[in-house]
Amino acid sequence: MAAEKSHSREMAEWSTQSQQKMLNDHKQQLKKMSTQKILAQPGMTDRGALTIQENVEKEREIAGKFRESVVNSGVRVVP
Repeated sequence: MAAEKSHSREMAEWSTQSQQKMLNDHKQQLKKMSTQKILAQPGMTDRGALTIQENVEKEREIAGKFRESVVNSGVRVVP
Protein backbone atom coordinates (compact mmCIF):
# COMPACT_ATOMS: atom_id res chain seq x y z
CA MET A 1 0.00 0.00 0.00
CA ALA A 2 2.83 2.37 0.88
CA ALA A 3 4.48 1.56 -2.44
CA GLU A 4 1.31 2.56 -4.29
CA LYS A 5 1.14 5.88 -2.44
CA SER A 6 4.80 6.50 -3.14
CA HIS A 7 4.34 5.64 -6.81
CA SER A 8 1.30 7.93 -7.08
CA ARG A 9 3.17 10.79 -5.43
CA GLU A 10 6.19 10.31 -7.69
CA MET A 11 3.98 10.20 -10.79
CA ALA A 12 2.23 13.42 -9.75
CA GLU A 13 5.58 15.11 -9.18
CA TRP A 14 6.89 13.87 -12.51
CA SER A 15 3.76 15.08 -14.29
CA THR A 16 3.99 18.52 -12.70
CA GLN A 17 7.69 18.82 -13.51
CA SER A 18 7.11 17.64 -17.07
CA GLN A 19 4.34 20.18 -17.63
CA GLN A 20 6.47 22.94 -16.11
CA LYS A 21 9.39 22.01 -18.36
CA MET A 22 7.15 22.10 -21.45
CA LEU A 23 5.83 25.52 -20.42
CA ASN A 24 9.33 26.87 -19.84
CA ASP A 25 10.53 25.47 -23.19
CA HIS A 26 7.57 27.15 -24.91
CA LYS A 27 8.35 30.47 -23.19
CA GLN A 28 11.96 30.25 -24.34
CA GLN A 29 10.82 29.50 -27.88
CA LEU A 30 8.48 32.51 -27.84
CA LYS A 31 11.32 34.76 -26.63
CA LYS A 32 13.31 33.77 -29.71
CA MET A 33 10.41 34.46 -32.10
CA SER A 34 9.69 37.79 -33.74
CA THR A 35 6.42 39.58 -33.06
CA GLN A 36 5.13 38.71 -36.54
CA LYS A 37 5.75 35.01 -35.96
CA ILE A 38 4.04 35.15 -32.58
CA LEU A 39 0.99 36.90 -34.06
CA ALA A 40 0.87 34.27 -36.81
CA GLN A 41 0.23 31.57 -34.18
CA PRO A 42 -3.33 30.16 -34.02
CA GLY A 43 -5.64 32.24 -31.82
CA MET A 44 -3.48 35.37 -31.91
CA THR A 45 -5.46 37.34 -34.50
CA ASP A 46 -8.90 38.92 -34.66
CA ARG A 47 -10.01 36.50 -37.38
CA GLY A 48 -11.55 34.25 -34.74
CA ALA A 49 -13.89 37.03 -33.59
CA LEU A 50 -15.20 37.50 -37.12
CA THR A 51 -15.72 33.78 -37.47
CA ILE A 52 -17.72 33.71 -34.23
CA GLN A 53 -19.92 36.58 -35.44
CA GLU A 54 -20.47 34.78 -38.75
CA ASN A 55 -21.40 31.61 -36.84
CA VAL A 56 -23.93 33.54 -34.72
CA GLU A 57 -25.53 34.94 -37.86
CA LYS A 58 -25.68 31.49 -39.47
CA GLU A 59 -27.24 30.01 -36.33
CA ARG A 60 -29.91 32.72 -36.37
CA GLU A 61 -30.60 32.03 -40.04
CA ILE A 62 -30.91 28.29 -39.42
CA ALA A 63 -33.18 28.84 -36.39
CA GLY A 64 -35.39 31.14 -38.47
CA LYS A 65 -35.67 28.58 -41.26
CA PHE A 66 -36.49 25.89 -38.69
CA ARG A 67 -39.26 28.00 -37.16
CA GLU A 68 -40.64 28.74 -40.62
CA SER A 69 -40.62 25.05 -41.56
CA VAL A 70 -42.45 24.14 -38.34
CA VAL A 71 -45.08 26.83 -38.92
CA ASN A 72 -45.58 25.74 -42.54
CA SER A 73 -45.70 22.05 -41.66
CA GLY A 74 -49.08 22.28 -39.99
CA VAL A 75 -47.77 20.64 -36.83
CA ARG A 76 -49.03 22.36 -33.71
CA VAL A 77 -46.28 22.97 -31.16
CA VAL A 78 -47.41 23.55 -27.60
CA PRO A 79 -44.81 25.17 -25.31
